[in-house]
Amino acid sequence: MDDIPGAGLLLQQAQDAARRQIEAFEGFRAKSRGYLTAGAISITIASGFVRLDNDAGTGVVFMLVLALIAFLTMAAIAAFLDFSKGLQFAPSRPEFTALVDGRVYSEDALAVWLAKEYDDLVLPANEPILAMLARLSDLQLIAYLVEVGLSVVALIVVISN
Repeated sequence: MDDIPGAGLLLQQAQDAARRQIEAFEGFRAKSRGYLTAGAISITIASGFVRLDNDAGTGVVFMLVLALIAFLTMAAIAAFLDFSKGLQFAPSRPEFTALVDGRVYSEDALAVWLAKEYDDLVLPANEPILAMLARLSDLQLIAYLVEVGLSVVALIVVISN
């Protein structure tokens, strides 16, 4: 078992798949921060214009309160994403150490074992986490669109008066 054709390629593909999962995880976090930043700017501008207009009706104030609730929803999701546990990136080190402890394996045999660990343990463990983050990201996008929409409508009402 010294020469296993494709062992290195198999391991490389498994590592690339894990790397893509990590990139997706970081992408969700970056997108979340972007929504939060843009939402903060939107609600700040709209509320500033409403404060300048002493005649802002209760409808405008109500829209801004709803926009603030949407913004707080975005902030809660962003905080959850920032503080959520990261993904598993590599097979268990203690298991790997125990496997090779005192034994001699070929590089190819170890590459196949590691690739199998990625395919059997690492990648499947990350899938439910990524699916949940995708749903949260979608929810955050909806909250962002609601918040910006309400802020813009409130702003248009205040400016047109």
